[in-house]
Amino acid sequence: MGKFTTTRARNALWSAAALCIVVAGMRAAQSVLLPVVMAIMMAVIASPGVKWLERRRIPKALGVVLVVSGMLALATALGVLLGGSIASFRSSVPLYQERLGQMVSATFAWLTRAGVRVDAARVLTIIEPGAAAGRAMALVGSSLNALAAALSNTILVVLTMVLLLLEADTLPRKLRAITGQEHADLSHFERIAREVQSYLFIKTILSVATGLVVALWAAILGVDFALLWGLVAFLLNYIPNIGSIIAAVPAMLLALVQHGLGTSLALGAGYVVVNMVLGNVVEPMWMGRKLGLSTTVVFLSLLVWGWVW
Repeated sequence: MGKFTTTRARNALWSAAALCIVVAGMRAAQSVLLPVVMAIMMAVIASPGVKWLERRRIPKALGVVLVVSGMLALATALGVLLGGSIASFRSSVPLYQERLGQMVSATFAWLTRAGVRVDAARVLTIIEPGAAAGRAMALVGSSLNALAAALSNTILVVLTMVLLLLEADTLPRKLRAITGQEHADLSHFERIAREVQSYLFIKTILSVATGLVVALWAAILGVDFALLWGLVAFLLNYIPNIGSIIAAVPAMLLALVQHGLGTSLALGAGYVVVNMVLGNVVEPMWMGRKLGLSTTVVFLSLLVWGWVW
């Protein structure tokens, strides 16, 4: 009995060590693996559209071209819309920087009248309020760059996706040849593909809902560039855990400069409510019901993969 227990413990330790090596390798090979994984994900997303066209007697090669072209057109339109909004915002940044400097100066003056001694010049050299808005947008820009890192080599991603779509029908035969089992049951791979499609569909729907609610709430509060904050919330919602926090920072800062602390806090409360309801309640419950996964498993998976990649 003792030998059996020791063997099991040793096997468990070897398995844990192998897992650590694999995870470390995945983290080290992120620049190579992430574009490939992105291409696979996009191929999985596009495959239902290709099959739908095939059922309507559209040649497969033409269907792949049409679907991929549609996805690229949608991504381009989103990029143009986001780029135009960011350009408009950046042109107004100097005005907001000036307002922020005035607010900080007014705060120091109020503290002085209240009998609180503050070395305003020294504090200003530390916090540099005039550059705060610029730093916030730089934070958003770096987050968007991280989100799009897998697409840095667009040609590679698109080419890999096209090849996967064209060879989708032959993949089962090739997998059987690799495993050496001509009649192997590959239905579990099809189930995985369907579940990935369901996950991405649910995540996209919830991200769109998040963006729409944020844009509407910002517009109701009278915050400038409400559409931009909705787009940023939509994109960064794909980043687990911290994406929504990053999206809220520049919007709340702008609301503070434009309308004051009350509006900024109200906007932040809107972000919290949206993410509590959609991110912490609706998303885990919906994914658990549609995919047959535990809510805890979904949450832990988001944490683990958010750390790995």
